[in-house]
Amino acid sequence: HRLASVTVIDASSAMADGWATALNVAGPEKGMALAEQYRMAVFMIVRTDDGFSELSSAEFRRRYLQQP
Repeated sequence: HRLASVTVIDASSAMADGWATALNVAGPEKGMALAEQYRMAVFMIVRTDDGFSELSSAEFRRRYLQQP
């Protein structure tokens, strides 16, 4: 897959690290689906043919970007 980076924000650094690893292995589509299912604050950087794109979960946008 083309996932370059995953950031998970959680009160527990161990949980954030574990989920970031799991979501990285799952890839951008399945990883973001899991993030949404469990309402996690997740930010991803994905490689594209032209560079990189950003993905963020609804919870990440709600908490840190003040977007729905």
